[in-house]
Amino acid sequence: MKLRIPTRLRLPFGYTVKVRVVTDAQMLEALEDDDKDNLCDGLWLVDTREILLLKSLTLVRKAEILGHEVDHAVNDFRHWLRDETA
Repeated sequence: MKLRIPTRLRLPFGYTVKVRVVTDAQMLEALEDDDKDNLCDGLWLVDTREILLLKSLTLVRKAEILGHEVDHAVNDFRHWLRDETA
């Protein structure tokens, strides 16, 4: 069985998240201007509901970072849901 990083995640509550594996240059483009000095392994983009992962990482590290970024996505969904029902 070949393991791979998914390109899309559908979380249990119907929140769909896109996952992209990107180069260092693409990650730098996605970072805010004040963060450009700190290249990161992964990034959650709430506006586009995307998780970016660095292409140069091992599969295991990508999976670890993916889990961390999914946590950010879930928290953003919880905040949105709280605001909608308030």
